[in-house]
Amino acid sequence: MTQPQDHLTEKSDRYRRLLADALSKASIVPDRSSHLHSVAEDYLLMAESYYNDGVHFLDGGDRVNALVAFSYGHAFIDAGIRLGVFCEMKQ
Repeated sequence: MTQPQDHLTEKSDRYRRLLADALSKASIVPDRSSHLHSVAEDYLLMAESYYNDGVHFLDGGDRVNALVAFSYGHAFIDAGIRLGVFCEMKQ
């Protein structure tokens, strides 16, 4: 039987990888002159900041807050894709 801590370890590590992958593939769509380009940069900055926060929490052994940070970061990527300011580049 899987222990709750094992499940948390697997999930926080998986969400870290998912966010890192999404960040590496996200590409800003709007032209630099568009206000939406600025929106995309803000969304990307927020996603990167949450990624860095998650890594910081992991380094401190706080997997719960790391998972939350990685989830929030991915939400900014998802929102940007739905808004149309990011496209996901295939690698």
